Amino acid sequence: MNSLFWNIGPRRFAGALFIFLSIFVLAGCATYQTKVRGAVHDMRRGNMEPAVASLKPLAEKEGNDQLAYLFDYATVLQLAGRYDESTKAFLKADKLAEFKDYHSVTRIAGSLIVNEEMIQYKGENYEKVLINAYLALNYLLQNNLEDALVETRRLNEKMNFMTKDLGEGFRQNPFARYLSAMIWEEDKKWDDAYIDYVKAYEQDASVSSLKSDLIRTAWLSGNQDALERWQKEYPEIKIDPNWKNKKYGELVLVYQQGLAPQKLPNPDAQILPKLFTRPTLGVSANLIVDGTASVKTEKIMDVDYIAKRTLNDVYAQIIAKRAAAIATKVVIAEQIRKENKLLGDVALLTMLMTERADLRQWSTLPESFQIARIPLKSGRHRIRIEALDRVGEITGEKWESVNIVIKPGRKTFITWRTFI
Repeated sequence: MNSLFWNIGPRRFAGALFIFLSIFVLAGCATYQTKVRGAVHDMRRGNMEPAVASLKPLAEKEGNDQLAYLFDYATVLQLAGRYDESTKAFLKADKLAEFKDYHSVTRIAGSLIVNEEMIQYKGENYEKVLINAYLALNYLLQNNLEDALVETRRLNEKMNFMTKDLGEGFRQNPFARYLSAMIWEEDKKWDDAYIDYVKAYEQDASVSSLKSDLIRTAWLSGNQDALERWQKEYPEIKIDPNWKNKKYGELVLVYQQGLAPQKLPNPDAQILPKLFTRPTLGVSANLIVDGTASVKTEKIMDVDYIAKRTLNDVYAQIIAKRAAAIATKVVIAEQIRKENKLLGDVALLTMLMTERADLRQWSTLPESFQIARIPLKSGRHRIRIEALDRVGEITGEKWESVNIVIKPGRKTFITWRTFI
């Protein structure tokens, strides 16, 4: 290098180095968000197979961003009805997310000299819990209660561990808790169902359906103290004898509404990320059975809110890391300046050009998870689902009439996703 430097001269060498490094920087400008943009575009228009095709090579390639791509790939596979493949991708994501947060000294140094994307994306805690929730949902959609129960146990273990390990720093996951409770209930584990409904209630007491859920499972489990407590709290909820009527089953709609907020550079500081809400016209849905009975979905988990709160919790840490990164780059440039001022200036400019916000996330999550439940007599029923706007008007997005079969004493799970 010294021979080359003196042969072409310091200024020409610095210029050549600047051009080379600039090309290197520009070549790396394709961020996670730009790579998944096309797939998200296809997904929002209901074109799941093209979305699957574009995400597959990204999800299969090992690298720092693989977990984020696996999240998106597995989600789109589920929406395409390819549940076995979706399950396989989610299981791989779960394994990646469980690796200890170990990073080599080289990669940590690289994150200071280049940017945060040099470190492997490990996922947010609420994302890690949702892996198991999605796995359980895949199994339920295939009428596989046994494996759904396995995932229920795993997600409960994961949430309990995070609660103990992180305490107040762990953002709870009400959808996972509620789904877990329904799965326990489907397995006639009334005590376990009641416990998870209580935990869901503790996370968000505003969910109105929890009133009857708590009273029903307290009654079915024979927990008289709990039953009296909740009946006193909610006297308007009466015990329904059909809760024990084996001629009835239940239809459960898991409505995935909209898209979670998108992570983009903060307009006030481009090297920092910021989450932006992706507004949709449809904010809820109406489930209609046999053209007469209907029930509106209720929001169980506001992903938009939880994602923003999670990012806000670590924002000071992100700022500190990037400040340390800039300071490190200045120190390196100063060391180079001692040998050659021009080369030091070029090095600093080039290193600063590599600074950019870490925009990795689970992009294909919904804005909210919502539930609609309706008890039905066993047999065949015809259903349709319509998306509703903020004033309850139909938006135009709908799931045309389909036939479903309700089995006595069993729950039938379906899921629907809207984007408009």
